Amino acid sequence: MSLLLVIVAIVAQSGAAPNPTAPPKAWIVCETDPPGAQVLMGHPMSRESWEKGTTPARVPIYELSPMGRELRVTLRKTGFEPYSATVSIKPDDTIRISATLVPRQVMAYVSDGKLVLANADGSDPADLAPLAVPVSWEAPVWLPGGDVCVWQAGELARIDSTGKTVCAVASSSSRSVVGPGPKAEKAHRAVALRSGAWVAYLDRTAAGKTGALLAATGGGAEPVLLALEASRLAACPSEDVLAVTDPTGTKIIGIGADGRVDPIKDLPGVRELAWSPDGARVAALLDGEVYCGDAGLGDLTRLTSSDGAGPEDLVWTPDGAALVCTIHREQTRRTRWDEIWLIHAPGEIGEPMLLVDGHDHPYSGSLAPLGFVPGTTRLAYRVGEPPSCRTYVTDAAGPGGPEPLLLNSGLPAWSAPGTPVGAGSSESPSGKVDAR
Repeated sequence: MSLLLVIVAIVAQSGAAPNPTAPPKAWIVCETDPPGAQVLMGHPMSRESWEKGTTPARVPIYELSPMGRELRVTLRKTGFEPYSATVSIKPDDTIRISATLVPRQVMAYVSDGKLVLANADGSDPADLAPLAVPVSWEAPVWLPGGDVCVWQAGELARIDSTGKTVCAVASSSSRSVVGPGPKAEKAHRAVALRSGAWVAYLDRTAAGKTGALLAATGGGAEPVLLALEASRLAACPSEDVLAVTDPTGTKIIGIGADGRVDPIKDLPGVRELAWSPDGARVAALLDGEVYCGDAGLGDLTRLTSSDGAGPEDLVWTPDGAALVCTIHREQTRRTRWDEIWLIHAPGEIGEPMLLVDGHDHPYSGSLAPLGFVPGTTRLAYRVGEPPSCRTYVTDAAGPGGPEPLLLNSGLPAWSAPGTPVGAGSSESPSGKVDAR
């Protein structure tokens, strides 16, 4: 009991207000790369901590016995792994903590009228910003710099990592945009280009027709019409190039730094196209089957023989060795379900694998792959038709039972590697403690 009382006393002391007339007895100097990390201090044996500003920070320590004491110092910044160190400090010490923070990939989604950030696996969700009349189920769009674009109150708003609205990227003339096929989800299907300077999305034009539009992420400019009656969009991960699908096929379009639209190639009959993560390969839907080839769109190799099952919703695995797609099954007019299959790219070893069978799936048999949880082999997929949809996950390395990821929230989007919010890394934050 006496030990517990001592710990409680020390914790209470660390959070006590300092005597403004007494000089500090010691200092803790905190620096991070990048700066702007929250500084938290507390006793090593307590879960409580107190905020002491943001880095760079010079924190005075007022309450200190001649024997000194230990403090746990945590440096925390959104989009980065936290760094913690336990220091022993005595009177007249100046302890300097320098840490290089390691960025990590995070997940964003809309829930209960708020933009939410969470770890890549969905753990530790935290509200980032309230949203006014959001398109509650549509996935946010990450920009390379770490900002997020999300639809709210009829506009595509750009929100930074602090939750502040930077600007309105574009205004929507319709919250309901038709997509391909009778079961198509109604979506803007917005995608960000590699440079982060542009976002493409689907909407209704001033003439009331559906189309693909291009908007500057800095706002303040009228969107540019790319194609009428567009149904799908895809962005190349290695350069500012778009694939825009309309009823005639898919058009490959380059976007200049000044927003100039440069038609590159017309692909008649291609109703969906997806680049591999490194941009070296493409997968395409042609004549009801999946084909794969190099990014130059030369020779294409047929990967499926679906016998009219109509594969779609192409998503590459993180290593670019395989892709997943939806296959539609129909027993009778009223008995329909989807399956998600993994198919290896040409030159890769492996047989096609059924990952998810929607025939007896919880909630709904309507499925579509969304993407892979960063740093894992777990595939996230949509269950049900928007707006009444949910997100589940399954392990592509060894499929098991479906696991729910998000049940009462919008669809998720993960930040891309190499950005301030979300550069995937297996490293731990590094730092050093110097006592003087």
